[in-house]
Amino acid sequence: MRFIHVSDLHLGRTLRERPLRDEQAAMLAAIAEAARDEAVAALVVAGDVYDRGVPPPDAVGLLDDFLAKLRGARPDLAVIMIPGNHDSAARLAFGSRLFAGAGVHIRTDAAACVEPVVVERAGEKAAFWVVPFLTPGCLPPDFGAPGGIAAALG
Repeated sequence: MRFIHVSDLHLGRTLRERPLRDEQAAMLAAIAEAARDEAVAALVVAGDVYDRGVPPPDAVGLLDDFLAKLRGARPDLAVIMIPGNHDSAARLAFGSRLFAGAGVHIRTDAAACVEPVVVERAGEKAAFWVVPFLTPGCLPPDFGAPGGIAAALG
């Protein structure tokens, strides 16, 4: 089973006040092309999806277009995404429960990292325990305590 791992897309970034949208669209197209390989079971986007917590509308549209085309071409491809320090976890989480049903797993809740995203392909199974960017106080007080949430990992 093969996976593609990317990070630090920084969608919405500018360089000397010049938008990088065309370059970012080309980068996403290259990722989508690599993901067309049927041997690839999952695309993991590990943080800094956007360049700032409140991304510009065209950056949100760029990600939306990318995911729609990617899932259209590869409906069997799992997409796993977590926020980084540049993202707003609350904003990135919008629609995540709905998207999970379509194979796009956006994990933004640090306490939920004990539940893996399981990808199955041709009799093989892989579990991804994804951990979003952690901020002070983001985990419940009993997370590491015996019998707490972390105990679920055994």
